[in-house]
Amino acid sequence: MKTHILTILSILLIAGQMSAKEIVVEHPAFSARINDRFEIEKIVIDNKATTLHVRGYYFGIVNVDKDIYLEVGEKEYPLQQTENLEFGKRMDTDENGEYVFSLVFPPIPAKTERFDLCTRSKDWMIWDIELKRPKKNSKPSTAHIPAEFIKAATIKDDGKGLEAPKWTVEYAWLKGIFAGYKPEMKLCIEVTPDNIILGTRRESLFADVNDDGTFEIAVPMTVSRQVWFCIVSGNTDKLDYFNFTRAGNHDKVLVTGDMVLSPGEKTLLCYDLPAHFRKKAHLRYDQQTDAKIFYFAGANAEINNLYYDADYNRYSAKINKSVGSMSAEIAKLTPSEYKERVMNAKKECFADIDTHPFLTRKMKEFFKMNLDYLAATNLFDISHNISTAKNMSAPGDTIKDPVTGMISVTKSYTIERIELDKEYYSFLKDLPVNNPISLYFTRYFNALNQSRFITINNERTKTPAADIIGISEGLFFDLMECQEICEPFDRKRTLTEANIELLKQMKEPVFAQVILAQNEKLLARIESNKSRQDYRIHDVQGKENEELFDAIIGKEKGKVVLVDVWATWCGPCRSDNEQFAPHKSKFDPDKVAFVYLTNETSPMDTWRLMIPELSGEHYRLTSSQLNYMKERLGVNENSVPQYVLLDKNGNKVSPSRFRGVGDFLPGINKALEK
Repeated sequence: MKTHILTILSILLIAGQMSAKEIVVEHPAFSARINDRFEIEKIVIDNKATTLHVRGYYFGIVNVDKDIYLEVGEKEYPLQQTENLEFGKRMDTDENGEYVFSLVFPPIPAKTERFDLCTRSKDWMIWDIELKRPKKNSKPSTAHIPAEFIKAATIKDDGKGLEAPKWTVEYAWLKGIFAGYKPEMKLCIEVTPDNIILGTRRESLFADVNDDGTFEIAVPMTVSRQVWFCIVSGNTDKLDYFNFTRAGNHDKVLVTGDMVLSPGEKTLLCYDLPAHFRKKAHLRYDQQTDAKIFYFAGANAEINNLYYDADYNRYSAKINKSVGSMSAEIAKLTPSEYKERVMNAKKECFADIDTHPFLTRKMKEFFKMNLDYLAATNLFDISHNISTAKNMSAPGDTIKDPVTGMISVTKSYTIERIELDKEYYSFLKDLPVNNPISLYFTRYFNALNQSRFITINNERTKTPAADIIGISEGLFFDLMECQEICEPFDRKRTLTEANIELLKQMKEPVFAQVILAQNEKLLARIESNKSRQDYRIHDVQGKENEELFDAIIGKEKGKVVLVDVWATWCGPCRSDNEQFAPHKSKFDPDKVAFVYLTNETSPMDTWRLMIPELSGEHYRLTSSQLNYMKERLGVNENSVPQYVLLDKNGNKVSPSRFRGVGDFLPGINKALEK
C-alpha cells in the first residue's frame, strides 16, 4: 500500500514539475512590427508569468507606452510590471545606444504558438511572435507574393542594351501591394520626382496604403527616369520623410530608394514586409541579410528588380565612402589626391560589375553610367566634403537643448572653397552627357546643375562646361539652357518675350510645352496672391537698436514668436518655408506670431512677389538693422536661414537651425503651455 502511495505522490510531483517547467525562446521570429527601436531578446513563460526581455536601440531617451498588452487569439494579457524601466522618466542608453529592460505579463496558455505585442497608441506593435521554430535550414516562404511578381523577378539576359527614353508629358502609374501588411501600420508611400527641364524637384506625392495593403499613385513625368521614394509609417496628414528624419524620427521610415518610372506606363511593386523584418532585425534567429524585399512587374521590371537584387547601393557606398568618411585623412587631401580616390573607387566597382554573376547587359550599362554620374557628383562636391571632414574632425561645443533637455555636441560649419584648375574638371570629357540614356539617372540632374556653376582658378567663365568638354551643342546643353530660362521662376519672375522666342527654336517640343505651362501656373499664382490678406509689410525705416527691437519683437509681447532670418535668393529658406507653411494654420494668430527678417540683398520686387505666400509679419531691413536684430536674438552665424523661437516672455527657447517642422511644432506647443 505504501508503495502505491509513494508511486502516486511521485507521479503528482513530476506532473507538478512539468507544469511548472519554463518555456524559453531566444531571439524569436515575428511577421511584422511598428517601431524598430525595440526587439525581443528572450521570452520566458512559466505558470506565474510571461516575461519579455527587451533590448532597445536608440541614442537618447527610451520612451515606452505604459498601456502594453499581449494578445493571444482574441484575449488580452495586460502588463503587470516592468524591470529596469520606469514610465515617464528619462532612461539614458549606454554608449552603444542600447538599453535593456523587461516586461512582465500574466502567463499565456502553454499551447500558444504565437502572440502579438500591442500598445493602445499603436506606436509599438509586434505581430506573430513565434514560440516554435521551423525545421533547421527551412527557407522562408514566398507564398504571400503574387505570382505575377515571382514571374517578373525571374530575368533572362536578352543581350540587348538600354533603350533611349523618349520625351512625352504624361502620368506614370505606380501601383502595388505590401505583402504581409497589417492595417495598424498605416503605411504611406512618398514619391518625389525631379523635373530635369525646369531644373527643380517636384513636390512630393503621397499615397496612403489601403487596409488590404494595396496602393496607387500617379506621378507626372516627361521622360523615363529614376524617382526617389520613401515608405513611412503614418498617413499623409503626418510629416513627410524629410521632416521625419531631420526631426530624428528614423523609426517611422521603413525604407527609401530609387525606381525607374515611365510616362504613360504602369510599374507594379510588391514589397515583402516579412522579408523586410527578417533583414532589418538585430536579434532574431532567422535573420536573413540577403532577403529579397522588392518585387517589380510591369514597366522597367528588369531594371528595378536587378537594381535591388544586385544591390546597387553597395557600389554607390564604395564611391561615396572613398571621400565622404569625414575623417582627418580626407581633410588633408589635395585636389589631385581626392580625384584619384574617387576614380579608383569607380574603377574597382566597374571591375566587379563586369564579372557579376547575374547582371544582364542592360543592367551592367545602367550600373556603370549611374556610377559615372555619382562619381562626378563627388568630384563636384570636393569643397563641401573636405570642409566637412575638417569641421567634423575639429573639437566641438557641448550644448543642452532647452526644449528636449538632450545634450549634443555642436561644431562650427564653414565651407572653404578650394581652388581648382581646368585639369581637375577633365572628368567631364569622359561623361556621356549627350547620350539620352543619361536621362534615366537622378545624378545626371546633379551634373547639369553643377556644371552651370564651375569656377576655374576661382574665376567663373560664361561657358565653363563647354570649354572643358570641347563642344557646346546637344542634349546636355539644351537642358542647361532650359534651366537657365527657368531660373527666374524661383524668384516669382515670369518669362520674357525673348525667352519665349528661344523656346520656340528648340529641337525638342516638350521643352517648350513644359516651360510655358509652368509660366502659366506662375502667372495664375501671382494673380491669386494679390487677394491674400494673411501677410503684413512693416516699415521700420530710421529705427535703430532698442527702438528697432521693440518695433519688431516688443509689439508681439504675450505671444510665442518664431523669427525667420531669410533671403529671397536662398534655396534652403524657400524649401523650409514651403515645408512649414501647411502647419502654420494650426496656431491661433493671437497667440503665435511668425516674423520674417531680411535685408537689401533680397531685391525689393522679388521680395514683394514672394511674401504673400508667407503668412506673418515681414520686415526688409538695412544690413546694420539686421545685424543688430541677429545680435539681440543670439544668432551668431552669417548664413541663412536662421531661426529663433521666443516664448511669451521673449526668452529664446530653441536652437537656430531648422531640422524639419518636428523641431518647431513641439517647441511652439510647449511654449504655449507656459
